[in-house]
Amino acid sequence: MTQAAANWYYAVGTERNGPIDITALRQMLSSGQLNAHTLVWTDGMPNWIAAITHPDLAVAAQQQMQGTQQAGGYQQGGYTGYVAPGQPLQYYANQPTFVYAGFWLRFAGWLLDFLITFFGGCIVGGVVGVIIGITGGGGRGSNPNAEVGLQIISYILSIMIGWLYYAIMESSAAQATLGKMACGIKVTDMEGNRISFGRATGRHFAKLLSGIILGFGYFMAGWTERKQGLHDIIAGTLVVKKSNF
Repeated sequence: MTQAAANWYYAVGTERNGPIDITALRQMLSSGQLNAHTLVWTDGMPNWIAAITHPDLAVAAQQQMQGTQQAGGYQQGGYTGYVAPGQPLQYYANQPTFVYAGFWLRFAGWLLDFLITFFGGCIVGGVVGVIIGITGGGGRGSNPNAEVGLQIISYILSIMIGWLYYAIMESSAAQATLGKMACGIKVTDMEGNRISFGRATGRHFAKLLSGIILGFGYFMAGWTERKQGLHDIIAGTLVVKKSNF
């Protein structure tokens, strides 16, 4: 069913434009103001897609493509897709279209998550401190073995808090931690699907490798083709913007 309401958006570079109605969008496509690969989105669509992949826009998009014989992938202003002129619409419909999250957006999400887990660790440390005080640890005549044991438990709990926070939330329906949610990004597999708890766990601990080489693994998200850090490459994951950004 054709959607005539003014609720269509289109991407130019990294900017979202609209809303406009579908008639205006078709005219922009057929006149060449937009091309067949322009990403579009409207209510009810899970992701941004190339205009030619939508049945209500395909004719106008094909008019713009007439005479174009070159095939291949494309990249437009940070919006990367896999659309090749000359392929049937069914081919297009099966191809993923992602908006990769850049380094600074990911850094903002990480910073928020760091603060959340830091304060969570402080709470755990405070509880352990109270336990040490109650059991007589830390003072004269205290049991040093008990104190060391509680410190080890505190360290293990801090690791578990970070692991469970990232692994549970990134494998949840939200596909994102609280920091990522605030920044409008999420974690997916290479096809854009929700990742499992096991893969989220592997991704989390792979960050040790990203950090141990002076943070180089994190900085890779600034220049790799799909904005992947080393831990993303190891786990086979992507960090992408949500579809209704």
